[in-house]
Amino acid sequence: RASADNFKDQIRKWPGGEVKDYEIKKYISFANKLKRLDDNQVMSSFSNRVMIMDEIYNLKHSMSDLDAETVYGQMWRLSHLARNYKILLLSVTPMIDKAEEILSILNLILDVDHQFDTSFFPTEDDFRRSIMVKVVPSYMDGYQLEAYKKIDTNNLDDNVYRNSIYCSLMTFWDGTYGAEAFTKIVRIKQDNKIKYTLNEEVIQRLRRDNLHLYSCKYSKMLDIIESNKDMLAFVFCEEVKGTGLIMMSCIFELFGYQLYDGENIDEIEKGLRYTLYSGDTVACSNPEKRLDGFRSPKNKYGEYVKILLGSRISGESVSLTNVRQVHIVTPHWNKSTIVRAIGRAVRSRSHDLLKAEERSIHV
Repeated sequence: RASADNFKDQIRKWPGGEVKDYEIKKYISFANKLKRLDDNQVMSSFSNRVMIMDEIYNLKHSMSDLDAETVYGQMWRLSHLARNYKILLLSVTPMIDKAEEILSILNLILDVDHQFDTSFFPTEDDFRRSIMVKVVPSYMDGYQLEAYKKIDTNNLDDNVYRNSIYCSLMTFWDGTYGAEAFTKIVRIKQDNKIKYTLNEEVIQRLRRDNLHLYSCKYSKMLDIIESNKDMLAFVFCEEVKGTGLIMMSCIFELFGYQLYDGENIDEIEKGLRYTLYSGDTVACSNPEKRLDGFRSPKNKYGEYVKILLGSRISGESVSLTNVRQVHIVTPHWNKSTIVRAIGRAVRSRSHDLLKAEERSIHV
């Protein structure tokens, strides 16, 4: 829903007046609708149209056949039945897990006589060289380092990966992280809203000068953000609860930042603020208003809302403006996830309001 609302907001801003004759559908619900139509009904209903398929990598399909029960099968069926029909495929990452995925995507727009063979035979050769990537060094210390050493890496089930992610985000003095650490957060009701805050013991123990003992990532991130006063920052983290975004937001508040909850930018004073954009309806009940404030031309230097904390939903179908710092605190084995997150801040004309020398983006 948040993605659809964002699209509608962007369409309203198109030059030349408001575009009214359009529909926005989710892939699954749209595929279910197509399954109920016979071929003639599909032709009559969708010919002479323009179809825009966004985040095309989301089409889950079989690589061996075009099963009409799958979402991909229905979209392929539509694209080859409709007449006088234009299709625009959009994706930052058309391939996610396998190189041959691009073939099935291209088959959506190629006629039936020129389809790619989607079978793929990888070679058995190992990589000839190491794959080098850039990282921001931040070294574990204190409670976090001790807890990380205790993770059982010999037990290679899903838990070892989850635990290593949670522990790398933040660990407390008693060795807890992840779901256990989330119990140190208190939910309180304030002005008919649910608010998250740290419990009293954490407030007493945690300080800016010892944050690195609990979280080298959060400490390093704050160092970078605070040393660049006029830069908007986007922080991407796949984890919301545990020691993820909600914990991070509580830490920001402890160190003097206020939550921006979508108020009119023209009606608030300048100050240190952050906002949270996630699928957690308790922590983020009005995502679009928060985005609008963060993207406001008046806020291009972060004087009203400096930091946007975003979960996986912020990594898709969201356009940010004037962002000059992108912090990826949960690197993913699949690079496409990171590329999409970075792509939220690197958009066409996204930095037009800034001076030419201010249009660099630091990741």
